[in-house]
Amino acid sequence: PPPPPPPSTAAAEVASEPESTEPGETQRAAQPARTWVQLATGPTQDGLRFTYRQYARANAVFAGREGWYAPYGRTNRLLVGPFESTAEANAFVGAMREAGIETLRWRSPEGEEIVRLYSEGGSPQPTANARAASSGAEPADSEAVPSSEADHPARYWAQVGIGQERAALRFTYRQFSRAAPQAFEGKSGFYASWNATNRLLVGPFDSNRAAQAFLNAARAEGDIDGFPYRSSAGQQVSPLSGQ
Repeated sequence: PPPPPPPSTAAAEVASEPESTEPGETQRAAQPARTWVQLATGPTQDGLRFTYRQYARANAVFAGREGWYAPYGRTNRLLVGPFESTAEANAFVGAMREAGIETLRWRSPEGEEIVRLYSEGGSPQPTANARAASSGAEPADSEAVPSSEADHPARYWAQVGIGQERAALRFTYRQFSRAAPQAFEGKSGFYASWNATNRLLVGPFDSNRAAQAFLNAARAEGDIDGFPYRSSAGQQVSPLSGQ
């Protein structure tokens, strides 16, 4: 009789093949669900870095934190984190609210792409003066500026940025006014000291609602983010010269 055929290895080969992994499973493993704090939104990485740098250098709560962003429609979310828990993120939001900045907690779903804004470990950190202000110590370069409630009454403003140098504040104001000319028409730029930096303000406005209406128009026309701000009686708010 003819010799028997050699044993088939097909079954063994099939058994030895690893199970295929769906692309979605790999993506979810690389991007787990995490908790963040959203600082702002913006269409460009340069703009996001500018905003993050201003916030991080002026607020001690950013110490040891990293900047990130996530695509969000035609723009991006500017994020800081991730945070270990909801309570930790809420504490960060509360600290920013005390500094006059409104942020929100956000949890990315599993598989959501979150991208580093800087190289690992390269995110801007708070200045020495910002850390000193947080600890209650007197900043090294602080100067008390006498003012009176009559000269500087409490007023409503729209804060659209922060910065240490007035030249940089004027540059930012010009850029914003060109990006949203209708919203900024007839408006003026001001600045007010804030710890080791300055608030960039537009106004004054008759009410908080009027300030918010301006911000809504600036966001719709020029994708400019900000929040209403009310200066206290006696707080010095100075006009930007050479706008």
